[in-house]
Amino acid sequence: MNLVDSIQSVVRFARAPRRERRLRRCAREARVWIGRLASADERVQEEFADWLLECPEAVEAWLELTAISAEWAELIGSQFVRVIAPPPGPAPFHVPPGRRETPRPHRVRLVACGAAATVMAGVAGVWLSSPSSTVYAAAIGEHRKLILEDGTAIDLNTRSKIAVRFSARERLVELTEGEALFDIAHDPRPFRVRVAAMTVEDIGTQFSVRNDEKHLSVLVASGRVSIRPTKRTASATVNLAAGDLLEQGESRLPRLHHLDRAAINRSLSWVNGVLIFQGEPLGHIAAELNRYNREELLIDPKIANLQLGGQFRTVRPLAFAEAVQRVRSCKIEQDVARDGHRIIRISASE
Repeated sequence: MNLVDSIQSVVRFARAPRRERRLRRCAREARVWIGRLASADERVQEEFADWLLECPEAVEAWLELTAISAEWAELIGSQFVRVIAPPPGPAPFHVPPGRRETPRPHRVRLVACGAAATVMAGVAGVWLSSPSSTVYAAAIGEHRKLILEDGTAIDLNTRSKIAVRFSARERLVELTEGEALFDIAHDPRPFRVRVAAMTVEDIGTQFSVRNDEKHLSVLVASGRVSIRPTKRTASATVNLAAGDLLEQGESRLPRLHHLDRAAINRSLSWVNGVLIFQGEPLGHIAAELNRYNREELLIDPKIANLQLGGQFRTVRPLAFAEAVQRVRSCKIEQDVARDGHRIIRISASE
């Protein structure tokens, strides 16, 4: 924060300390509302509209959390309200006794419902409700941001799917494929992530879990986690601290590494839409980028072990190939496979 921002913050606090406190309270409540709105229950949506009417800070906190403008929210909201509102008539939404309905609150409700629609359709990803769990998924090249009903934040990486089930005793997430970063909210109930044959339990932390076809890993960015077999066996529980990376490959023998902060940031750079490498083989880099794209990078075995470093956008494979061509002597060829997806070949120059 620069000097001007600092001065402005002091002035705002001096002029409106109560507003700042209300805004902070509403920001906390907004995180909970995103999870509740996933139920698509009409009563919940009415309660949500009433919450927005309590004070202007509620709307401001909601729009800031969902990262959309009021104009955009109102535009989408006009479509959303037509779906959930009853036929035209007086009081399209429930108004609690003693509260007057005015044109301004009606406009606020319209904006707020649009924001809810945007979050459910654009932020929460593809979700399917069942009596026991809710499923969230991210398609190829997508990065989804989720906020669960307890306030836990999840970043869902490309080609990933999770199933969420909360009960009175525990908060359980099953990662069936892909990768996810978890920032756990405080709650008396334990937070557990089930992946393949192991269960990761949060002990106040931020961690990521990746489940590929032949590779399983858990990275602790901060705090601690405990890992145990999902099926009760004689195997001991493993405790990981910040910087620990546990990997399990085809050999089924887990390997434990410790990463510094720079390495952790590189491992989690996908959250910002980029991948950062530092001397990895070209073949490995191409395989990582292929996770995010329908276009497929194919590397000539003659140059697959060339070591490269740099920062690359996850969804621009051709730009990556051109960058390789600029620093290495190689050629690029583009083709279309039988199933219709594009192939980008990087091969050694003759």
